[in-house]
Amino acid sequence: MYGSHYSPAQVSNISKQMIPKVEAYHKRKLSDKFFCVYLDTTYIPLRRETFEREAVYIAIGIKPNGHKEVIDYCIAPSENIEVWTALLQNMKSRGLKQVELFLSDGVVGMKAALAKTYPQAHFQRCLVHVMRNICAKVRVDDREAIMNEFKQIHPVSHTYLTLPTIYSAVISSPSRTLTNNISCSQHTSSLIARHTLPLSHYLSLYR
Repeated sequence: MYGSHYSPAQVSNISKQMIPKVEAYHKRKLSDKFFCVYLDTTYIPLRRETFEREAVYIAIGIKPNGHKEVIDYCIAPSENIEVWTALLQNMKSRGLKQVELFLSDGVVGMKAALAKTYPQAHFQRCLVHVMRNICAKVRVDDREAIMNEFKQIHPVSHTYLTLPTIYSAVISSPSRTLTNNISCSQHTSSLIARHTLPLSHYLSLYR
């Protein structure tokens, strides 16, 4: 590991020393406010009885000045909304009372869970996950053109669009696939939530 060899006994001793620190981390008092919180899950191999891939849930907070902090994480066999709900409730009970914007993928039930825990927060679908979903539904030959259109609608740098501009861009898109995937009423508000926020906060996402 990292160019060094550790015996099973050394690994066991390191783990024992880290357990109290990990427990303290999960119980620490949280900042009462974050501008934005990213919620995502990744799968990594973990050794139990055997090596299995398990879901690591992670919440990363961003302050208006661009400062990022890992708020909390947890591990479960797979991703489901029940674990996300418990993580959100735990974050709130530890002091995180106000979040302006949550960003997440399209896991079923996330928007409803956020509405119960942080009813004043906006919800934004992760655009990387949206692009992957669109790519999976179009022909390979069309992917580059459609992704270029999508990136023009959702600039990721220092351009700030108004809601009418975004709606106009979606509806006028020459690509029927892009229009059908984005302009559905149940998805549109979650795709453009970040554009409703103050410009200074919006730009902090890219610092």
